[in-house]
Amino acid sequence: MRTRILCGVGVALSAVVAFGIPDVSWGQPPAHSPTNSSPGSASAARFLLHADPAQCGGLGSSIAGCERCHAQKNATDSKTPDRYHSDQFILLNESITWFEKDIHSAAYQNLSGPIGQQMARVLGYDVTKDARCLTCHSADTQPVQPLAEKKYEQFATADGGINCTVCHGLGRDWQNSHFDTPRQAGDPMPWRAKDPAYKYSKGMSDLRNPATKAKLCVSCHVGNPDEGKIITHEMYAAGHPPLPPFELGTFMENEPKHWGYPTDKRLKFFEEFAQKEPTKNWPIFRFHPAQKESYLARHVANGAIAALQAEMRTVAAEAQAAADPNGTTMVDYARFDCYACHHDLKYPSDRQKRGYSGPPGRPTLKAWVEALPGVVAKHAEGLNHPELKELAPAFAVKWEAVQKAAVARPFGAPAPLAAAANDLAEWCEQFLLAQTQIATPVYTPEETARLQQLVVEAATGRWAADPEAAMHLTWAYVTLRSDGQPAIPKEQLDQLDAVLATQVRYPHDYMNPTTKRPKPVQDYLKPRLRKFGQYEADKLRQALRAIAPHAGSN
Repeated sequence: MRTRILCGVGVALSAVVAFGIPDVSWGQPPAHSPTNSSPGSASAARFLLHADPAQCGGLGSSIAGCERCHAQKNATDSKTPDRYHSDQFILLNESITWFEKDIHSAAYQNLSGPIGQQMARVLGYDVTKDARCLTCHSADTQPVQPLAEKKYEQFATADGGINCTVCHGLGRDWQNSHFDTPRQAGDPMPWRAKDPAYKYSKGMSDLRNPATKAKLCVSCHVGNPDEGKIITHEMYAAGHPPLPPFELGTFMENEPKHWGYPTDKRLKFFEEFAQKEPTKNWPIFRFHPAQKESYLARHVANGAIAALQAEMRTVAAEAQAAADPNGTTMVDYARFDCYACHHDLKYPSDRQKRGYSGPPGRPTLKAWVEALPGVVAKHAEGLNHPELKELAPAFAVKWEAVQKAAVARPFGAPAPLAAAANDLAEWCEQFLLAQTQIATPVYTPEETARLQQLVVEAATGRWAADPEAAMHLTWAYVTLRSDGQPAIPKEQLDQLDAVLATQVRYPHDYMNPTTKRPKPVQDYLKPRLRKFGQYEADKLRQALRAIAPHAGSN
């Protein structure tokens, strides 16, 4: 009975991701895997390879067997902990947490809800069956197939829409072999210490890698033109809620956790592994002990660059299509800063005080897409890791080229914009690759403190005039402060929250006490947009300076 319920549960408005972006350079998948790379990007295939069905025993979205180990309300409910110490490796309540508490588990269901019905009426097509919607609101069992050829039947709507396989991988081989029992009693499950490359060959995504995880998440939360995951201005106009800025660390912290960080004291396996095999904990489990590196800082940095890359890939694809002399398209309005047009006219204006990167009044690209990556790049200039230090200065030059092309004429000069966006996306690729290849701590306590300082300086400086950029930076700062440091006093956090939402969902009462399910997005949209309409840059500066002693006076 429980299995039938889990497999039939529907899902949420803003989906996490559809099946993965495991990447060759980070996991060495089979050389013959099919590719589907972005236009103009010579290296895009490296990170857009999907598991080869022939290599990993075919693709499957069924979650019928997941509850065997992952549906325990408490670790003591399971029969496995005493034998295999599974409770020291996972929480064992993953399925219950996901399907009962996580808003992603309602992504498909929401397509038939009030907003979905409205969008269907306005758009003139069935959003519950259209591939343009299902690529993010369900599991795509044919991920490398062109969007125009995708059929409703190829999406796992009957398997819970966004379920375990969407993020962890559709490969049947890993689904079957990851719970293989040890050869002798007392040994750990053999799958645990397998190399990520081996797991990828079986069709499993390396979600312990912050860069892979970030790329997977941004494929829906920002976009992925290769997989048809594109939010358009038409969709927004029909009623799709505006996607908030994507900050990986904050999204992780705000999500009802069906996982534990490897630095979690409850999961003793990781601490013991790091002590016994100190040179292997990064290559296999992608973490360092908390006293050596901030787990969340690494995610904040990788998430910022992956989000920028996803946006640049999308901009490049649309600009390249718009550059076709025989084409009829243009770069979609949705690629540009929504608040360049959708803001109340005020005098005096924060925007006028800030100044403009192009002709005043001309829409620019989204401000939040530049803000945090710029801070991450600036921080990298001071690192002792030459792989990142040498890459970092190029960010400003490449972003300036993108912005120049974007404002050269209203909604961009297509050919230069496509070239510049692809160039910046490739820079992101190299930055993320370096982040993965560096096996020593990067975001030490000292470097995390320096990153915090740069983030808050940016938030109280030029970016304070842009509510989305300011919110993105604020989220990053609050997340960085939450990792192994004294917590921000509640009174100060409440004062900051009164100015700008400090969490992804606002208001923060996540669950409906009657239905015992996450509240739908429409319950959050109106107050979130109202807060944006009331936003004032000076109030944010004042609230942040009360929290961050290193905040500037600008």
